[in-house]
Amino acid sequence: MDLTNIYLNNNSTQSTTFRRTTKYNNIKVEYDNKKFDSMSEYERYLELKELEEQNIISNLRHHEKQDKITLLEDPKISYEPDFYYEKDGIVIIEDVKGFETDVFKIKKKMIISKIKKKELNAVFITTKKSLNGFIVTFDSRNL
Repeated sequence: MDLTNIYLNNNSTQSTTFRRTTKYNNIKVEYDNKKFDSMSEYERYLELKELEEQNIISNLRHHEKQDKITLLEDPKISYEPDFYYEKDGIVIIEDVKGFETDVFKIKKKMIISKIKKKELNAVFITTKKSLNGFIVTFDSRNL
């Protein structure tokens, strides 16, 4: 069963659809013609959207095919970030994680390798929701 609600936008008539939890206990959300894999990812989107409206970040994109990164050609392994945006002229790719799956841990190592080899000109961060908002749990600039 879907529940439709108005969420966080005081002056908006935009509806948000919440779906049942998945095997990772996350709740899928549909909002603004976008599908989010979790409530945390959705809330981070709202936060990033606000930062974009304040001109702190630019070119915010969410799960777009053009941002897919090929990590390995044969066999084909790719990674599609939750978010892509620019801040102070730097490309940021961001993933929101409640916890890191084994598959993500491997992909994360492959992304780090591409950044170190300068095959990927971006900063890679992971964020996690905390009681006081979102915290950065990994930042490739700190390698």
